[in-house]
Amino acid sequence: MKIPLIWAKYVAGAAIYALGHWMLTQSIFWGVADGNVLTASLLNAGYIVVFILLEKIETYICKKIKARNAGKEPGLLLRLYYSYMSGASLKSALYLFYFVILVYATVDIASPGLFSDEFSGYLQSVQYGILLLLAADTFITQLSKDIGDSS
Repeated sequence: MKIPLIWAKYVAGAAIYALGHWMLTQSIFWGVADGNVLTASLLNAGYIVVFILLEKIETYICKKIKARNAGKEPGLLLRLYYSYMSGASLKSALYLFYFVILVYATVDIASPGLFSDEFSGYLQSVQYGILLLLAADTFITQLSKDIGDSS
């Protein structure tokens, strides 16, 4: 019976992070890019790469900290950090976010005019992010393996 509870914890965590991604991409689209689809798309591409790299760096740092503190009782800050790292990852949240975006983008394409022009522009600026996320994630994972194999 623990499996559904664990799934609920991870999905809830990913959903909270995905909500943050949604707010960030909205800020990029309307705040920084001022509704320009091309500019927002390019900024979102950079944002995806940064979050993929950030996730890799977080994992690396966590492994180093755990190795250094093996056998020691962690303090409050380390316990909070370990708790954060044991939850849903930023990458999981990105995948959830882009899954939902694809659903909305598909509805927008299937039923033109259902959403406002501004929201349709926003969807257009982020809908291909899943492809970039997959490509960046796969590339960085493969590069990490290549670097690990050569050392």
